[in-house]
Amino acid sequence: MIEVASKKEGFRLLVDSACLPIDPEPSTNLARQHVPLFVSERKIAINRICDVDVLVINERIGDPIVSIVVEIEESGIGPAKVCGKLLTTGLAKYYMHDGETKKVKMSLNSILFIQILKRTKEMKAVGSKVEEKMVVLEKRVQAFVDESQTTIKEYHLLIGEKNDFSPGKETRIKFVRILEQWLDNQK
Repeated sequence: MIEVASKKEGFRLLVDSACLPIDPEPSTNLARQHVPLFVSERKIAINRICDVDVLVINERIGDPIVSIVVEIEESGIGPAKVCGKLLTTGLAKYYMHDGETKKVKMSLNSILFIQILKRTKEMKAVGSKVEEKMVVLEKRVQAFVDESQTTIKEYHLLIGEKNDFSPGKETRIKFVRILEQWLDNQK
């Protein structure tokens, strides 16, 4: 993700501190921070709706806007948890952080939301229907996104383990393709 976003001029990548390696590459220019979303432009605790793992900001246009949100779920994976982060992100209107000089707006139908689920032992079990259930959920969520008035325009759900996102692996190739297509279509 870092290399895809950093290749595109005019896009800025923010990563939650929990998702960074202990010592990130100095060339990535990533700071350890939380990535909070708010339901109002008033930056107060009651307006903070959630934190996300990864955020890409489009700075190519006049006022920067949120373009991509990536959420990584490592435990307690099920429809309620998947839909909970999706809904809170879809209801958010701003990204704000102490280190930012401006509020970054989240416009209606403008965000690519990618949710990554860690493949669990339950998913790996012979005869398990969990991954099938998640595929059905992904299709239903995309239909919901298409019909709703949220900030999310496109939704993808990927399932895998850390090594599935290594260079050359199918899941990583799909992830990079989704990101590149989205970023190429941004103004």
